[in-house]
Amino acid sequence: MVHLSHTVQRWSRSYGNDDNKKEYQTILHSVRTACQKMASSNPEEEGNWFTTIYMGAVFNLNRGDHLKTVMDERLLPHLDEDEGKTFFGVFAL
Repeated sequence: MVHLSHTVQRWSRSYGNDDNKKEYQTILHSVRTACQKMASSNPEEEGNWFTTIYMGAVFNLNRGDHLKTVMDERLLPHLDEDEGKTFFGVFAL
């Protein structure tokens, strides 16, 4: 069993930061469990696993705020890089 986590962090002057103090605060965090896929007749698929982590929320951001995402780098080799399967997006409302 593999635990996947994904965190969105925000840097903002409203947190008391200035340009020299880059302390990010976690604003969104998700943890999911992914199980190993069943063996397949296709050798390229055998042993690969995946799961989707959906997160969504509405935040009031200020001019100059910075967002970043954080995940465990050990999992990067297992990421599905096919088009449209790995993405991060922000929408202005």
